[in-house]
Amino acid sequence: MDNLEAVCAFIEKKGADTSYSIWIGKSRNHRLAFACGRGPSQFSSPPTAGTVPIDKAYALTVSECDIQITFAYPEGFLAVVSLCSSHCPFSDGELEHLRMLLHVCFLQQTIRMKNMELGKLIEGIRSITASLDLDELIKKMIGNALTVIPAADAGLLHLYDPEIDRLVPRAAVGFAEGPIQQFRLRIGESIAGKVFQDGKARIYYSNAEAHQGMSDLSAENYSHLDAAKKLSSLKAMLNVPITIGGKRIGVLVLHQFEKEGELSEQDLHLLQGFADQAAIAIQNAQLYMETKSALQELDELSKQLKVKNQSLIKRNEIHDTLTRLSLQNKGSDVIVQAMNRITEKQVAFIDCLEDVYYPTIAAARPMISSDEVSQLFRYRRRPIFAQIVTDDNTSCYLYPIINDTVLLGCLLVETDHPVLPELDQITIEQGGAVLALELVKKQTIASIYYKKTHEFFQELLLFQDPELLTSRGKEFGLVPSAPYAVVLFKIPDYQDLQKLEAQIHRLVAKVKQECYGASHLVYGFHDHVTMLVSLTNRMEETRLTDVCSAIAEEWHRLGESSLCIGMGSMYEGMEQIKKSYEEAKKAIAYLVNRHLSGVIHYRELGVNRLIAHQSQAEIETFIGEVFHPLRTNKAKNSDLERTLRLYIANNQSMQRTADGLHIHINTLYQRLRRIEELLQVDLNSPEDLLKIQLACYLKESS
Repeated sequence: MDNLEAVCAFIEKKGADTSYSIWIGKSRNHRLAFACGRGPSQFSSPPTAGTVPIDKAYALTVSECDIQITFAYPEGFLAVVSLCSSHCPFSDGELEHLRMLLHVCFLQQTIRMKNMELGKLIEGIRSITASLDLDELIKKMIGNALTVIPAADAGLLHLYDPEIDRLVPRAAVGFAEGPIQQFRLRIGESIAGKVFQDGKARIYYSNAEAHQGMSDLSAENYSHLDAAKKLSSLKAMLNVPITIGGKRIGVLVLHQFEKEGELSEQDLHLLQGFADQAAIAIQNAQLYMETKSALQELDELSKQLKVKNQSLIKRNEIHDTLTRLSLQNKGSDVIVQAMNRITEKQVAFIDCLEDVYYPTIAAARPMISSDEVSQLFRYRRRPIFAQIVTDDNTSCYLYPIINDTVLLGCLLVETDHPVLPELDQITIEQGGAVLALELVKKQTIASIYYKKTHEFFQELLLFQDPELLTSRGKEFGLVPSAPYAVVLFKIPDYQDLQKLEAQIHRLVAKVKQECYGASHLVYGFHDHVTMLVSLTNRMEETRLTDVCSAIAEEWHRLGESSLCIGMGSMYEGMEQIKKSYEEAKKAIAYLVNRHLSGVIHYRELGVNRLIAHQSQAEIETFIGEVFHPLRTNKAKNSDLERTLRLYIANNQSMQRTADGLHIHINTLYQRLRRIEELLQVDLNSPEDLLKIQLACYLKESS
């Protein structure tokens, strides 16, 4: 039998047909709750509990029509039995028995409450292990706390945010979501701020106490909190800190707005248990997120390593393929075709030193010439993406191949995207490195060839063993009795020897390409290129001169260093090659000494043949020595130097000279006499006249 039923049976047995009601509650609670009863009195309002003396177990209150028996128990529990009777039907022993029966009821109720609290705590623990959704867990814990602490009807959990140094709401029950999310508490501000600051739990039993605790709440925060839930309705509240490993991370608060009943210290201790659960949940969630993040990082790292490993394997395959082709001396053409297959794109290569396009099987010339590539990468060193103006405006990725300061060539990849895929990029880089080795290897082979050819050409100039030279000359297609001429190309201004070597290599390729069929021997050595040609008539010589002029003009247009070209005369027989060579050297010397560029034939030098090897400084010194006496202030005023130069230019005609100077002929005679005195010469003397004529000529041509 339930203990309340036993109480009712005991009362009904002793009180016969008397109506009664039983009320229970706590001493702090002024409103007792109805437990059971019989008759109309059970529907009346709760009675006022009597005061039980310290030395008594109960208090008896008698009125005209009813009797109230108040029993007191530990922890402030009270029980009131209200009887509709004018006298008490129970003896002292029976009242003690009734007190014990009601005590058992309280114990059973306490056990039920404790079981419910324990159940909610266990549910919280189970929730912690069942889910790692922190927001869901916290809200569920607040809901459990509100169930176990029935006097509270709203809850709020604040967490500390170190980035803004504020306590911010992480979960709320019973508050408007929008306004409460704007709530931001400083450390030490209001009740929750103080609980976080000192770690002490707080309980407030009335609106006045709570508002006193919130007296330092900022106007902005008060506005947000009041908008979330009217603070005027606040009756009481519980506040406990949330701590992990001795470090406070937040505050858990329960509020009483509408519900009846009173919060107690026991509720405060119970709420602390839920706060500890929240701390565990938060810690678990943090550890979970850290672990999850670490696993994600590991997974991402694993994927990256897998991709890098695949990339390295592919890179090695590409490197091995291209290197093998290079070691097998397959040449640039086969290497470029392999790059086409690997990238599945249209890849082309321009050798800027020899102006050769690969792959050679292509039906048309490249969309861009080697000269244009040289201009593009004259000051650039990095790849570029460019749209080449053609009929279909093809877009290309251009990858320069540069050895130190020298542009060796350029890879062209037809693509619409400015950034190549990684494997294509690897292929281009690896291919570029292999092609660079190919070009350097070709340069080295060419240098060896140039050296041997230079040695043979020097033997030709000496012509000490005609039979041997005739035999060796056949290797170059030389016929002993054929007419030959020498053409020299010289790059006089250079600073970078490596760049000079590349320019000479390029110039040799250009000369071979443009003079194909006429040249028997072309090679480069140091800063010049030597070409031996066999010409049969003046027309072929004129055509060769035009070709050389075109080479010089293009060289200048591309912004390369200056180029001087000297042409010797045509002589029959291999033994006369030296003579043509010396003429070409004099023609070159004439251009270099006067800082000129272009093409000049030896026969065009005229009298300059005599001074071709004289430097411009020496010529200037000679001119100065001749005209110095005429450059004094007094002589300048008489215009003697101009008079002498016009006299010589007019072939010593007195009349034409006087007319040109707009002076009388007698004045001219006087000036000429004065010139002879200052220069100490006789203009009628052939030797003196030749000296003056030469000085005037050099002055005019300098």
